[in-house]
Amino acid sequence: MKISHNELLSMARKAFEGMGFDPGEREDAAHMVLWLESHGLEGLRELHKALDFLPDERARPLTTLHRGPGLYVMDADGASALCRGSVAVDAGIAMSERHPMATVRMEGCHNRIFILADLARASRRGVSALAVWRNDHGDHPLAYTVAQRAGDALPTLRVYWDDSPAGPRQDQGITLAFSRDFDLLPQLHPDVDGARIHYSAVPEDLALCSQERMATQIAVDEALWQQLKSLAARILVEATQASRRGAGE
Repeated sequence: MKISHNELLSMARKAFEGMGFDPGEREDAAHMVLWLESHGLEGLRELHKALDFLPDERARPLTTLHRGPGLYVMDADGASALCRGSVAVDAGIAMSERHPMATVRMEGCHNRIFILADLARASRRGVSALAVWRNDHGDHPLAYTVAQRAGDALPTLRVYWDDSPAGPRQDQGITLAFSRDFDLLPQLHPDVDGARIHYSAVPEDLALCSQERMATQIAVDEALWQQLKSLAARILVEATQASRRGAGE
């Protein structure tokens, strides 16, 4: 089925509200989904993978493992970036006001590609941002590097096939760096084998994709849409129950 961009944003907000997300959280999460989808990065597919786990993950505690000058290490306890990604970005932006280079490491986080949508917030506040992580799932691990320069509307994204030996356990962390003094941009060096590059996009590529996507409706799997509607319907059920209690039922 086909839906408009506004319909997706509205339904995603309601679904996240139905899962118990607070107002700011659900706004950020809905924007993350739409941002990926409208830039050709399969936001709906990523949401579909995460949807069954989000209600439980949202309630998991965010633990501080280490905090020092210019460094913040936290543990998301296996939660999605839809739940915790904004916290990491906000922490990095805040630290960049006091340190020339601020680093945030978030352990135990998945759906990390959703963090792309939040890097723009750093850019608008005059902060360059870099995010790196490794996806060990499947037979061919992928290494992600995302960078957005202060003032730029869109990031640069590089994804590489990564055949380096994995650690004793899957790396589900993400490392973010923030700076008001330096641009943090990945470079394609001549010694990088072209066969290693799985995906590459510069801001101009993402801008063109967005223009093309905005001119058309979004294709969405009907089963996923019904799942979102069911989650959104929880709002009406809770509101009705609250109304009945208020009426003295």
